[in-house]
Amino acid sequence: MRLFTLACLVASLIFGAMPSNAAGSEDLAEQFFTAGSSAYHRGEFRAAAEAFESAHRHAPRAATILNAARAWRAAEEPGRAANAYAAALNLGGLPSEEQQNAQQQLTALSATLGRVQLLGPAGTVVGLGEQQKLAVPTEVYVAPGTYSLTALFPSGQRITRTVRVRIGTQQERLEAPPAEPPQATRASAAPESPALESGSSQSAWGIASLGAAGALTVGAVILGTRALDARDRYDASDRRDIEAYDEAKSLRLWTNVLWGGAVVAGGVGVTLIVTAKASKPRAGLRVGPDGVSWMGRF
Repeated sequence: MRLFTLACLVASLIFGAMPSNAAGSEDLAEQFFTAGSSAYHRGEFRAAAEAFESAHRHAPRAATILNAARAWRAAEEPGRAANAYAAALNLGGLPSEEQQNAQQQLTALSATLGRVQLLGPAGTVVGLGEQQKLAVPTEVYVAPGTYSLTALFPSGQRITRTVRVRIGTQQERLEAPPAEPPQATRASAAPESPALESGSSQSAWGIASLGAAGALTVGAVILGTRALDARDRYDASDRRDIEAYDEAKSLRLWTNVLWGGAVVAGGVGVTLIVTAKASKPRAGLRVGPDGVSWMGRF
């Protein structure tokens, strides 16, 4: 506890000495640091560690991440504690007593942990267990066990694989998967002449137009029947039922519209089919994979 209090004091002095032009990040870091100190003294060690790490992200300080390491150790998270101790030692600048103690703690934790060295192309971002968004090359301390290792390469390719971690040091080399070769294009028969393709498409549109004409005809018959029924109701009321009159008039109008549409669609369909057949060549040479052949239509 005495070492923790000393580390808090050192970090507080560092934050207080920062110039005003870095006030934004430093203010946030100091707020997280204060919250972490309060949580630690309340015995909420995990919350304290997370607050110290947040303070460290806003303003990296060896004393701040060292407090996170002690909080993780108190929270019985040896892997995260070891990573925080290593970060504090790598930053440097700790008082000799603090540095010596941190090294002793890291050595003791390492005896029960796996130390995974992550190697790969520059710019690759790696995640292993709870340690995420790590830039390679780097190393991570984790408890022995099975973990999911993910890597996002500068090319945008991503891989995920399972890693078995044992006590001691091991290396994991990350390589981007080879680019997929372009799919081989299959040799296909020579396409039919444009005239034939155009004729087939024109016939299809002609058939569709005839189908539309049939649908419009059915609709016209249905509406025509309803129009006659409305007219009969109007006549039966001695021509006093205004609603029946209006309904008969409206239905008759739409019946005529549908009949007109059916006639137009039918005419277009017949024209397309007839002209498509007439446009097909009766005979000619055809070039295909098997050679030149004669194609005729009689």
